[in-house]
Amino acid sequence: MPGAPRNSGSYLVRHACEAAAVDFGWGVFYGYADPVFSSENGLLYRAAGWEYIGQGLGRRPGKRHLNWRSPDGKLITSFNRKLRDKKKMFALSFKPEVSFPKKVFIFFEDKSLAFRCKFPPVPFEKTAGRNGTRSIV
Repeated sequence: MPGAPRNSGSYLVRHACEAAAVDFGWGVFYGYADPVFSSENGLLYRAAGWEYIGQGLGRRPGKRHLNWRSPDGKLITSFNRKLRDKKKMFALSFKPEVSFPKKVFIFFEDKSLAFRCKFPPVPFEKTAGRNGTRSIV
């Protein structure tokens, strides 16, 4: 964000988790990065010390959500239970858009809970940067 101090995003996330652990007793936090629609790659979570555990967890391989774009440009997600009928959406001139799985990150404020995670940390591959390179972190 222009004008924000350097590393302010990861600082804010880290301290918000600490506060939630103290105030509410939360020990595990999940974060999601959408590399397709919002160009998020999860570097903020990695900078805050979170572990990358994969992409599209809990979905069958190849499974995607189907979202709809209205004629005026509004996005209706697949989670809107009222508008799931494909015939109805096409009749209303909505266009289908496939939603790709998000990257999933996890942070254990209570380190004793880490053994319960059924998804082990995996190497984090940053998406292509400005120069078109990819790297493993």
